[in-house]
Amino acid sequence: MKAPPPRAWLVVAAAVFVVASIPFAHWPTWTRIPAYEEIHAVLAPWRNKTDYGLSRYVHFLCLAYLAIVFVRHREHLLEMRWARPVLKVGQQALPVFLLNLWLAQLAGMALDQMGRSAATAALVNLAGLACIVGFAYLVAWIKSEPWRAARRPDAPAPAAGGGRRRGPRGGVGRRAPCAATARGAFAPMASRGRGG
Repeated sequence: MKAPPPRAWLVVAAAVFVVASIPFAHWPTWTRIPAYEEIHAVLAPWRNKTDYGLSRYVHFLCLAYLAIVFVRHREHLLEMRWARPVLKVGQQALPVFLLNLWLAQLAGMALDQMGRSAATAALVNLAGLACIVGFAYLVAWIKSEPWRAARRPDAPAPAAGGGRRRGPRGGVGRRAPCAATARGAFAPMASRGRGG
């Protein structure tokens, strides 16, 4: 599926939808404003997380479209040093997502103990972000299987032209004849057949 080309009206519509969704997704906001709370209740079936409501799908498409428009003709930004952690987290999206399920619960318990203020929220979120980035690099390192390169670095490479074969009981069998040896053995017979 190809993203639609950048169009001003589509960019504005996507941005308006994303910004308008913030008050109804931010719990401290919609619980303090009665009108927002009523709208939040009406939109509940469209925002259902279990059944993946339609508004969640549209929200995801809007964010993806805005990201594509922003990066278009600016791909060099993704090659800069500051973008490497972002790319690494994106490359390990599934393991990072599973980690987030556990980190979210842990962060909530930490805020319950320390109190919910701007400072504690910033501290917990920064700590969680550091855990996510570090975990993404750890998963990438494990997937690279560095132990394979470190295994027997001084072991000689096997010979390309055959070698001794193991017998059925672990003994060393006879060397398999190569094609050049077979041709050499039959060459005199072939010459005798042509001569005579």
